[in-house]
Amino acid sequence: MVNLGELDKRFSDGDTVNLESLRGKRLVKNKATNVKILGDGEITKKLTVSGVRISGSAEQKITSAGGTVTKPESEQ
Repeated sequence: MVNLGELDKRFSDGDTVNLESLRGKRLVKNKATNVKILGDGEITKKLTVSGVRISGSAEQKITSAGGTVTKPESEQ
């Protein structure tokens, strides 16, 4: 699980957040396959979140900041 505050600290405006980029930033372990973004913290950057699970509050905060969210097919 990753909080929004961590995404805001480690990603730049316009970045894509997915399982590979979370691994690259060492926010999740290399073997992790079940990741969820939680709404704790604030987001000030426009991010594109793709292919990871996300809480409703995190999705709302990301879209309010101008970002986009594409949920995994299993959650659509």
